[in-house]
Amino acid sequence: MTEGTEPKKTPLYPKHVLAHAKIVEFAGFLMPMFYEGIVPEHKAVRQNVGVFDV
Repeated sequence: MTEGTEPKKTPLYPKHVLAHAKIVEFAGFLMPMFYEGIVPEHKAVRQNVGVFDV
């Protein structure tokens, strides 16, 4: 990001915050990296479904 520019937030950003996501800046956006942890989420997606907010 250029200095002085705030990262953008996706429409689902408030829901990610409420779900206690670990938020990181990526490509100019504040994005969820994970919630419970990478391994539990990997296992959950193998048994259910996952959604990626882009």
